[in-house]
Amino acid sequence: IHISKNHRKKSLKLFFKLMYYRMRKPGIIITRTFHSIDTLQSNKTRYSYVFLNPVFSKINPLKNSFDVNEQHFCKLISDNRNPVYASGNIEAENINLLHRYPFAGMLLTKYIWESDRKKTDV
Repeated sequence: IHISKNHRKKSLKLFFKLMYYRMRKPGIIITRTFHSIDTLQSNKTRYSYVFLNPVFSKINPLKNSFDVNEQHFCKLISDNRNPVYASGNIEAENINLLHRYPFAGMLLTKYIWESDRKKTDV
């Protein structure tokens, strides 16, 4: 189950739904996407894993899109209570840069979609 912004608007209802799902299906995977370091850092809810999006800037795909120094960024990711996966603007040029950060993994959605599109254009 991926918790969206609409789910979070109904926080009390979401709280009880999550409790219900966790009791009925202990192995259920519950995820959420964070779009800022502040919300990731202040999160108190336990998820199976979370996504941090976008990790890279659209303007400069070789630059981290969050306005914090690299050491602080790494500490925020590694200290998080949930495994953090990189997401957003991950391309062939910057995929190797992710090894600098302690992410649990990465989402390659755009990378895969664009490579598939290039194959069909040929």
